[in-house]
Amino acid sequence: MFLLLFLVSIQGLFAQNSDWKSTTEKVALFTDRTMYIAGEKLLFSACLIIPDTYPDSLSSRVLYCELITPDGSRITGGKFYLDRSVGNGCLQIPSETVSGTYYLRAYTKWMRNEGPASYHYSRILIINPDKKEVLPARDQDSAMLMSENSAQEMQADTVILSANKRSYNRREKVTVMLPDTGEMLKSVGFACLTVAPESSLESYPLPIPSSKSSPDSTIFYSENRGISLTGHVEDKDQRILLPGIEVNLSILGEKDFMAMRSDSSGRFFFSLPDYSGNRDLFLCSGKEAGSQPVIKIDNDFCPQQVSLPSPLFDLTEPEKKVALELAVNFQVSSYFNEDTILAAKEDQHNAVPFYGKPTGILLIDQYIEMPTIEDYFNELPCEVKVRKSHDMKYFRFYSSQAEMAIFDPLILIDFVAVDDIDRILALSPRDISRIELVNAPYVKGQMMYGGIISFISKENDFAGVDLPSSGTFLSYGFYSTCDSLTAPGIVPENRPDGRNTVYWDPNILSSGTVKKNISFYAPDTPGQYLILLQGIDHSGKVIRSAARIEIL
Repeated sequence: MFLLLFLVSIQGLFAQNSDWKSTTEKVALFTDRTMYIAGEKLLFSACLIIPDTYPDSLSSRVLYCELITPDGSRITGGKFYLDRSVGNGCLQIPSETVSGTYYLRAYTKWMRNEGPASYHYSRILIINPDKKEVLPARDQDSAMLMSENSAQEMQADTVILSANKRSYNRREKVTVMLPDTGEMLKSVGFACLTVAPESSLESYPLPIPSSKSSPDSTIFYSENRGISLTGHVEDKDQRILLPGIEVNLSILGEKDFMAMRSDSSGRFFFSLPDYSGNRDLFLCSGKEAGSQPVIKIDNDFCPQQVSLPSPLFDLTEPEKKVALELAVNFQVSSYFNEDTILAAKEDQHNAVPFYGKPTGILLIDQYIEMPTIEDYFNELPCEVKVRKSHDMKYFRFYSSQAEMAIFDPLILIDFVAVDDIDRILALSPRDISRIELVNAPYVKGQMMYGGIISFISKENDFAGVDLPSSGTFLSYGFYSTCDSLTAPGIVPENRPDGRNTVYWDPNILSSGTVKKNISFYAPDTPGQYLILLQGIDHSGKVIRSAARIEIL
């Protein structure tokens, strides 16, 4: 049996600190390959490394993963869910990406407090057979990387892989024996396994960004409850930060609304629901006497530039051969296989509004048409009326609860807060489908309301009302989703098997036990393939162990 074993240990990756408040999280990330064709799907698996003294409830639940150029320009990226510090996913490499060396970087929002030098970087080679252009490169970087690669230490370890044979025919079943279950669980805390052409999997050292990179000027908190949206409120003219300003956030189409006040430094922090895909948000601030509040939103991804090694695009002969095979397989497979990335598929919209079942509903079309919205409240038997004081109109619920008279009601139009009652009363009743009422004190975040009056338009277009001038619309990315597990099943004989990644298990320890063996079917493309186990042991060392097989 032909078997090659090796282990690459990287010492000192994760600094231990007994004080979790001053401890920086670290990310270890592994990819299914290190060579890709433009347009392919890049699979990855990641583990968040934290000291034993760090409370698990405070560790981040969101991993930011980006494909960048050596100068830090972003090609694509996404946000991925971390479940007990482990996560996986994929990124679609844009088809227009030119050939060259790129980097897959990963970090948490908490890590942005230390800057890009603390992030994880994996070097990726992308080849675009349809474009002659290549990324700019530096000769000195090529020499530096060659020196780093030759300096790597290869040594054996107790983590051992073996295949049941040395060579296989196309479509033949391959069985890989994994290490002893008990021993592996004692030494390995996280591991993934990939099978791909040998020259498409290189063991690259972790590059370090330029020392010029510095922490972000903004202080970020750990996203231990999920994706967050942060920013600050400032005066439009004086550009000073405004504390205690009401900030409202609506997730359009989801019947979801959030509210809070800016803190003493003028900043705000929203913990968002666990949605996937993109959602349209609307943020606006409340009125403030003597100032014009403006909302400024923090970048969700790190905007800082870095300087990473940019070697010459010079493939070896084995790499040229594999690159051609990858390109042919990808082109053939694109005619037969459907894309498994689910980024465009979004969760079903909420059917129930955030306030639940209303205490009353006023259906406009059930009544004789009246000239104004105010008439529907005052002329019909309704639990809320429009009143006037000092030439200013306001809504007030009939209720025996004292809080209903102390706090103003929350007024919504298509679940966007509007604090100008004149704008609401100017609505045309013909544009309103119904008015939902909550006749009870309602607490949302830091805010207390004397009930809720929710106007629902017929066309979901805010009924033409002018939304607050302090507001801003944005399309915000929530969790990215992906079917990142390559199916080990055999491809039908009437279809070509063009898998460039033959097998991928992002977390073979996910069930708490190690499988005794894994099986997959040999692809149609002949050549040398690498079965690579990558992971993190309990001391924080990166481990890699591999076996080679040949497809005839």
